[in-house]
Amino acid sequence: MNWIRKHKGLCIFLGMIVIVAIAAVVMINSASQSRNDLMAAMSQKETAEVERRSLVESVSATGTIVSVAEKAVTADVSGVKIESVNVKVGDVVKEGDVLCLLDSTDIEENMSVAQTSLNSALGKTNVDVSSAERSLQEAQNSRNIETERASQDVADAWEDYLQALTDLEEAENDYLEGQQTTSEKNGEYQYRQELLEEAQQKMNNAQSGTGDSSRYETEFSATKTSLIEYVSGNSDVSWKDGALDHIYITNDNISQMTAEQLVTIAEESSNSSEIVENIESYLGSLKGYQLKYSESIQADITYQQAQAEYQQLQSEVTTWQSKYSAAQQSENSLEVAYEQAITAADTKLTAYKQKVRSQEDAARNSDTTVNNKEDSLKNSKYNAAVSGTSDKQQIKSYQEQIAACTVTAPISGVITEVHIEKGNTYTGNVMMVIEDTSRYEVSAQIDEYDIGKIKTGQKVVIKTNGTGDQELTGTVKEIAPRATAGAEVTYTVKASVDTLCSELKMDMTAKLGIILESKEGVLTVPYDAVQTAEDGSFFIEVIRKSETTDTSDTEQITVLKGIESDYYIEISGKEVAEGMEVVVPMTEAAENDIQNMMMQRGPMGGF
Repeated sequence: MNWIRKHKGLCIFLGMIVIVAIAAVVMINSASQSRNDLMAAMSQKETAEVERRSLVESVSATGTIVSVAEKAVTADVSGVKIESVNVKVGDVVKEGDVLCLLDSTDIEENMSVAQTSLNSALGKTNVDVSSAERSLQEAQNSRNIETERASQDVADAWEDYLQALTDLEEAENDYLEGQQTTSEKNGEYQYRQELLEEAQQKMNNAQSGTGDSSRYETEFSATKTSLIEYVSGNSDVSWKDGALDHIYITNDNISQMTAEQLVTIAEESSNSSEIVENIESYLGSLKGYQLKYSESIQADITYQQAQAEYQQLQSEVTTWQSKYSAAQQSENSLEVAYEQAITAADTKLTAYKQKVRSQEDAARNSDTTVNNKEDSLKNSKYNAAVSGTSDKQQIKSYQEQIAACTVTAPISGVITEVHIEKGNTYTGNVMMVIEDTSRYEVSAQIDEYDIGKIKTGQKVVIKTNGTGDQELTGTVKEIAPRATAGAEVTYTVKASVDTLCSELKMDMTAKLGIILESKEGVLTVPYDAVQTAEDGSFFIEVIRKSETTDTSDTEQITVLKGIESDYYIEISGKEVAEGMEVVVPMTEAAENDIQNMMMQRGPMGGF
């Protein structure tokens, strides 16, 4: 103890060293425990269940409440005095209410002068139009008369042509009949000519056997006389009964007897063979002469008949030759008539065509005259229409200026600005501004990364500071085609405010969520639970617990991603089921934060 008291300072120093050592040991153990806790936290896997939820995918933005319509009030007149101003800022007006009145006295005087000038010009042009109308009517009447007359001439010429065709047809038929008649007459003539030639040949042939009948008759008579003398001179001949009757011979009975009959006569005439022979000789001669005589007589008769036939045919040939000549003359006359009919028909056709051309020429001339008159009338009407155009335009302008002197509200709303005063001269500037507060809309800026998702007609949820937690609904109405000028690329989107709310005011700040897509009762997991495989597909890690031990393992299941919210994402797949426990991997940012914390701690666990 004495040593301690003696070395009190040293003991205190040693005690402090011991205390510091003990504290260091405690701190080291604590730091180690903290590191172990951090390491355990890093190694422990966060999990979540596959649950059914209603998801809404949206784009958030901040905008401003504005009126649906704003109108700057102006008047289409300037340089006039302002007689009265009937409204002030804050007044509520309806469309058509009179906002202010401008003095129109000078304008009305100028319009009266222009109206007088216009009336004078219109009076003159009306006279010109009436004259042109009369002239056109006269030309039309004249055209109608000429058209009717020309049509009648054409019709008459056509009838003449048709009659000429009829005459031509008759002349042609007559000519053809004449040709037929001539051909027939010629045929008859030629036929009889041939018969005449045959008759002449027949007559010539018959003439060769004529002229011997007298000689044979003389020879017959002489022989008969000799026979009679022979019979008479032989008186010593014993004659049979009736022999002399047979010997008395005439031309007729001789001609009727055959040679056998003559021999029989001779035999019956005498018993003397010599006499019989002589008688037979005489009788044979007689028969021969008689035969020659008969043949000669027949030849004369044949010749006479042939001669008579020839003469008859010669007469007929002469007759038919005359008929053929007459037919030829008639045919020639009919041919001339036929040719004349052709010429007459051609002449009538030419006359008809000439009438048609004359009709067409007259129609063209009449149409030209009428068209010229119509053009004159059109010009007169045009001149009447444009006459005093400047006066009409001036009068219209004055009327519009007079109407513009009574300024009315173009829309219903609230007067938010007034820039004129009574007694001042209006120079054409904006008089006042009216904004329609019956309905509102939101104007917001959407980032270029999200603008492609926005479509007109999408539903919008709106909140404002002035309306608290009340959610207002709306619809996307308008998307700007070009970006808004500024440092960042954004596009103006306007959405209607469909929920009626009396607390809503212009220029309030509005937070809106544009609903891109929504689904009810879909399977979801936290967004970070869906991981990406090397092949680009998506999967989740499902925890499978052993039924026999306390151990567990993970299994990768391929999934398809659906819509996303701020934290959850829709998943689907054949193996996905509600209630599955899935791993939610720590994000890279969270791991970096823990490592930074450990590095900032010293070996003793300090910072």
